[in-house]
Amino acid sequence: MARRIDPGSGPPGPARIWIGSGMKIIKIIKWATVVILALGACAAVGIPLARPEVLPPHRYHPRAVYYRLRGIRVHPLVPMDPNKRYELEVWETDWPVQATGKVPYREFLRKLIAEFRERRPNVSIECTFLPFHSDPGERLKSALDAASPPDIYIGPFNPRIMTSGLGVPLTVFFADEQRAAFEPAAITLTTRRGDIWAWPRWLELWGWAGNAKLLRKAGIEPGYIISNGWTWSEFIEIGRKLTQGNAFTKPEWRIYGLTLDTTRTDAFEHLLLNDGAAPLNWTRAQIAETAAFLEVLGNEGILPPEPDTASGELLELFWEGRTAVIGPVGPALLRHLWERGERVRLGQINPGPANLATSTLAPAQVEPVLLPIPSRTRELRATPAAAVAFHIFRRPRPGDSASADETARIAVELARHLASGRGAWLAARLKAIPALRADQAWWADDFQVGLLADLFIRESLRYARSITPELPGDIEKLNAVRQKVLAPALAQFWRGRVTASRLAEEIDAGTRSVLGSPTAGDQ
Repeated sequence: MARRIDPGSGPPGPARIWIGSGMKIIKIIKWATVVILALGACAAVGIPLARPEVLPPHRYHPRAVYYRLRGIRVHPLVPMDPNKRYELEVWETDWPVQATGKVPYREFLRKLIAEFRERRPNVSIECTFLPFHSDPGERLKSALDAASPPDIYIGPFNPRIMTSGLGVPLTVFFADEQRAAFEPAAITLTTRRGDIWAWPRWLELWGWAGNAKLLRKAGIEPGYIISNGWTWSEFIEIGRKLTQGNAFTKPEWRIYGLTLDTTRTDAFEHLLLNDGAAPLNWTRAQIAETAAFLEVLGNEGILPPEPDTASGELLELFWEGRTAVIGPVGPALLRHLWERGERVRLGQINPGPANLATSTLAPAQVEPVLLPIPSRTRELRATPAAAVAFHIFRRPRPGDSASADETARIAVELARHLASGRGAWLAARLKAIPALRADQAWWADDFQVGLLADLFIRESLRYARSITPELPGDIEKLNAVRQKVLAPALAQFWRGRVTASRLAEEIDAGTRSVLGSPTAGDQ
């Protein structure tokens, strides 16, 4: 009698192992076929697979499978569990401003978060407010070094997110129509190596500021300069016109063409940017050209005789009508110019005595106007710019990688909610430009954009260039070059102790020494 063989008993022989593996392979092929057919069918009828509303989020959604094959863990199709509790931590600056109705910013932000939680009641959100005068970038660096960043960090775009291993690239969240909703500069300034690394909030621009009345008195129309830019050689000629009467005027009544803030290295770096030099990637020739331009301004009397001393009186000289142009002007100084001008106009502060040299230019008649920084050639025109954005991190959740993906996905959703138009008033108060174009229509009223300011913003956005290094590791290098090379060398230059050629040599050699590269700058 033949013995019956029980296929479920006995040791797993080679045949059983082969059969089991074969079944798994067949299952994989089956799912792959389904995915390929689904992708093909959707493409054939033009269904945009990146949209969750077309097909509900699921791990077997065709696009979700595609993302997983590409190694993208956080994407729009990560499913959420309505029965699971999620916890988010947000870092934001404690801005000392108030919304309409004298609502403190903290309260305004908490209200926005509460609105989000009405849609996501299973999400807890803790907001940490960083001191206004602190360096949020350093706080983030320390957190990344300890592998403990927040889920959302709101601050100036920081390339460190790229190499932290925890940063979430957001490119897959930006469909074509989403990109079109932003100022192109906002996308450019938050993009590195082909990926968008942060959700843009607003843009900060730097330029110079001029006294439109002084400029027009010298036959110079500010609107033309804003639209067309000006070159270094043109600025020198304009400076000569503005200062041509100084030889017959008492020193305390003289008018200067330009007064720069020399307490920082920004003025020099911005001019380098307008000679085609990216941050930290300047050449010896570019350093020499920039230094030579400043040397001419000093020799011609367009700059005050002691630029570093005049730097401490920059605002006083401007409001007294004794300097036609000041710079650099970023959001902080711009806030002062607008607020001071408005208070003078309303009679809230005494404008002070008129400058006898100009007779008609009392401070009440100073008309601030934003101007582009002159460039060596018109083709090299550049507006120093930075983006403030929402950085998303996939925080480690030990033993629960799915929760880490889901929480990061919710963080993106929260960032998008906080970046909505209702918060654009903050950009207006801080004299920044909302990244979303739709927010700029009513934002202009709060910003108090006049004809020339509006023109400056529109033109400057076309020429926006990042003041942030391209690579994460270059942030520390640039800071080191500023402290060890640029600041001490420029201090000697402003005091007239070194020539332009000597300044170029010192900066070039010092930069190469800090970078540890024998070839850097030798072009």
